[in-house]
Parts: sequence; structure tokens; C-alpha cells
Amino acid sequence: MNKLMNALSIKQKMNYLIITVAVSVVGAAIFVYMALASIGAQYNDLQNSSTKGEIDTLEIEKNLNYISRTTRDIMLGGDYTKNIQKLKDRIGKINTSFDALSSNISDEKTKELIHSAKKSTMLFLDNSLKLMSSLTKDEIQNNTSAVYATYKRTLTPYANASREAFAKVVELKE
Repeated sequence: MNKLMNALSIKQKMNYLIITVAVSVVGAAIFVYMALASIGAQYNDLQNSSTKGEIDTLEIEKNLNYISRTTRDIMLGGDYTKNIQKLKDRIGKINTSFDALSSNISDEKTKELIHSAKKSTMLFLDNSLKLMSSLTKDEIQNNTSAVYATYKRTLTPYANASREAFAKVVELKE
């Protein structure tokens, strides 16, 4: 090797040096580009799933608040048939939002937390719908305080459990 290097002219040695440096720089540039592209893709995936999860969480909160207002409207004598249909629609939307929220999660502990929140929330919502559906217009008009007392007695434990479980999901997403 030493004889070969001594036989080369300075110009040839410089050309080999330039080629070696150029190949090294191009290789380093390709490596850096690929690393940054990978980081960018991972960031976009994280951002999309995080944003989607936050939107699903906000959608669930919004629909839960809407259901609370609708059940109050039923108990205060609002349009019974229309409000029962609204309850059914919103319960379906909440169920769909929980499914979407769960589908974006790969961590088993987080999925279990979301499943627990969904279970307690859907239990509360199903029982709310059952109670509201069992009421008659006459009962609502003549026994508003008794209807509210029944609502408070039977649904408050479910509502509290739902709030506690869902608060953990909201905290996780924030």
C-alpha cells in the first residue's frame, strides 16, 4: 500500500481525497435526511393521534353536557318525543366517539382506562334513557319534584362514577 501511495502523484492523491470526502458528505447528508424524515413522520403520527384523541374527548364532553340539558328539559316538561330522540342520537354519538378514541390508542393501560370510562358513561346514559323513557307526560307535569327526586336518587351514583372515570381520560388527553 505504501508503494502504491508513493507511486501516485500529488494530483491523484488529492483527487482520491476529494472523492472520499465527497462520498462521506453525501452519505452523511443521506443519513441525516432519512433520520429527519423518520422523526417528522413519527411526529405527524403522534400529532394526528393526539389531536384526534383530544377532539374525540371534547366531543364526548359536549354530548354529555347536551344530554344533561336534554334530560332536564324533559323533566321540566319540554317536547318529550323530540327530546327522547335527541337523547338516543347523542348516546349513539358518544358511543362512536369512545370507539374512535379507543382505536387510536396502542397502550393497554390507556385502553383499559378508556374502556372503564366508556363502560361507566354508557351505564349512566342507558339508565338515563330508561328513566326518561319510562316517564309519562302526565307524571312530568304533575310530579316534577318526585321525578327529579327519582332522577337524583337513581342516576346520581352512575353520573358520579362516569364523571370520575371520564375525568381521568380528559386528564390523560390534556
